[in-house]
Amino acid sequence: PAVQPRRGAYLEIVNKTRGGVLVEPYCSNDLSATLDALARNRAKLNELGRAGADGVRRLYNIERMANKTLEV
Repeated sequence: PAVQPRRGAYLEIVNKTRGGVLVEPYCSNDLSATLDALARNRAKLNELGRAGADGVRRLYNIERMANKTLEV
């Protein structure tokens, strides 16, 4: 699973794949609390990992990315 700041492309990627958690940018307390919570919740960690891997395979595979590039 990804833990990324709530900004830029991370918003779209994490929301689409459902494979991570967004934290407040430049907030080390939010980052550390999120990492700690994930380390303590193996079920959530596994769920996010599976969702992220599936989402990336579905949304960001080489064929889809090539087709999107050709569309542009």
